[in-house]
Amino acid sequence: MPRTQAAVRRVEDQARRHYENFPVASRLLPRRLRRPVAVIYAFARTADDIADEGELGAGARLARLDEYARELDALRRGETAADPLFAALAEIIGDFDLPLEPFDDLLAAFRQDVIKKRYNDFSELREYCRRSANPVGRLLLRLFRRDTEPNRAASDSLCTGLQLVNFLQDIEADLGRDRIYLPQDEMRRFDVTEDQIRQRRRDGAWRALIDLQLDRARDFLDAGVHLMLEKPMTATVDEARRLVDLNARRGTVMLVGHVERFKPAVRRLREIVRDPLHIQARRVRPYDPTRVMDVGVVLDLMIHDIDIVLSLVPGRVVDVGGVGVRVHNSHEDLAVAHLTLETGCRVTLVASRVSAVKAVEMEITTPDRAIHLDYLREVINVRPFSAEPQRLVMDGAEPLRAELSHFVACVRGEERPRVSAEDGARALEVTHRLLRNLIGISPGVPA
Repeated sequence: MPRTQAAVRRVEDQARRHYENFPVASRLLPRRLRRPVAVIYAFARTADDIADEGELGAGARLARLDEYARELDALRRGETAADPLFAALAEIIGDFDLPLEPFDDLLAAFRQDVIKKRYNDFSELREYCRRSANPVGRLLLRLFRRDTEPNRAASDSLCTGLQLVNFLQDIEADLGRDRIYLPQDEMRRFDVTEDQIRQRRRDGAWRALIDLQLDRARDFLDAGVHLMLEKPMTATVDEARRLVDLNARRGTVMLVGHVERFKPAVRRLREIVRDPLHIQARRVRPYDPTRVMDVGVVLDLMIHDIDIVLSLVPGRVVDVGGVGVRVHNSHEDLAVAHLTLETGCRVTLVASRVSAVKAVEMEITTPDRAIHLDYLREVINVRPFSAEPQRLVMDGAEPLRAELSHFVACVRGEERPRVSAEDGARALEVTHRLLRNLIGISPGVPA
């Protein structure tokens, strides 16, 4: 027993450290379910990484997934697992009477990611969703002891709908892996080619194709389900606007995951900033070759500061421009942006993932004071022009936990979304305007 407990703790730690930063084993879960959720997540996450991450060839990826399949077969035979992940998995399967079939289905989906790059029609795509998304919902139903036929049907519909939305969020990232999760027959029907996707041509044919995908996702989701979406909420502004309209028609909660808004210092900033004249923000970190960089630094990092600026300053953004520098791949790794809002406030934003240091800070100048926020230390320094300076040290809930608690409160009708679908769409719109106007510079560093 001590060995399996140590294995479970190791797996939980791996789940917490993974770059995807999913809210697994959240304290919002009942205590008895935090461990099994972390272990299920670790299984799915590590197997998915085998299919997606690193430089392995297809044969090596399939061989490693076959090792996972053999470990599952050994669990079926009641054998003791040597691998810590499968030792932990064996424990929760026994404790919660979990079936092995959902884990088999997940592995089948990850194998499919390696060998199948295109889907002829939606029936093929839906079958993929049955293996890649629906098993997680069914496992959670077993954990919560709600595994009834009506609940399974509702869970399958929700999980498939969320997977379809995820496909739309990741069109460019998936294409970078030579995968397209848009039905081929529908691409032909609307005369949309793969070259068009690579060239980012968003014409009427493209919009019609995406409209069909959004309508289909809506049909799966349209059961009064509340949603919390990762940022950016969609790949394009048009898709975001469609989700905003859908959410308004459904009257359900849709929260966009700009987690920075839930930091105590940012919440306090909104209370003390009035009529800003100038805002400058810097969000930089050293290069990390292990981090997935399938989008540029503007969508990866700077969008956080764009969202915060829009929450602090009312009115439209009337002018956007900037410079981006490509260092390690085809996307910008460093960007400097300039925004002008209709209030007259000027904004300068710097974001980098190739910096010598890690720093996240914002400085705001108003008619009567200067304010500096250090995100990493959660400290605000306020220097009034005619009074003594103040140093405000924040202490409060961890932001991800605060975000999840807020989402639950919104679902219960106790609060309104702090980052609404409209907020998410507005931040995405400004971000895409910046990307269109960004002057790109490449220093010739090999990709």
